[in-house]
Amino acid sequence: MKQLNANPAFNLDTPMEAMALLLLATARIDGDLSSDEKQELRKIFEDSFNQNTRDSSALLSSSTYLLGDGLEVFKRPQDVVSKSLEKFSSEQRESSIQLLTRISEVSGPASDSQKDYISSIRGVFYSSKDKGSWE
Repeated sequence: MKQLNANPAFNLDTPMEAMALLLLATARIDGDLSSDEKQELRKIFEDSFNQNTRDSSALLSSSTYLLGDGLEVFKRPQDVVSKSLEKFSSEQRESSIQLLTRISEVSGPASDSQKDYISSIRGVFYSSKDKGSWE
């Protein structure tokens, strides 16, 4: 696997880091992060990722840094999970889609951009050319 890209968002090797970034990207794809979205992200990090308050804030900060202006992450979500994809269990994949949908609906119905983004991530998780082994 060639990894010539210098973007650190494409070098995340744990499912939690990759999903934190994708969750933030889903919330931000239509503009700035609202306070409700920020609060929901922290709740997801604490409840689903078992992070304490301090670690939840640190995860949000590091994800915000990695997202930057968002353009590359919005265009290439498959590269965000490429290094960690085989580490996602089937339960984590399903949970990830549910969490993405949850964050997309914080401020009302998900936008078309959010729906398309989540759909592209679903395609990566359930691709027939999955790199991982199910052993």
